[in-house]
Amino acid sequence: MSVQIDIRNIPREIEDELAVQAARTSESMQEGFKDGRGQPAPRPSLDEWLNRIRRRKELTRRTVAANIILDHLAVDRQ
Repeated sequence: MSVQIDIRNIPREIEDELAVQAARTSESMQEGFKDGRGQPAPRPSLDEWLNRIRRRKELTRRTVAANIILDHLAVDRQ
């Protein structure tokens, strides 16, 4: 017997991650929960993370000079 539940006050990031997982498997979020896979990954894989960075970089088209990055690293290490 199926039971219907409502889950409220989920942070937007978690809802977005669940939607991405559902889209990857061509299923609804509800189907993912039925199969027990309806849990957001605690961290994206390295490939997913790099792809996100690349997409963000393409969208913003911002660049940072290497010397600025190195200066910030030097300050962080002090």
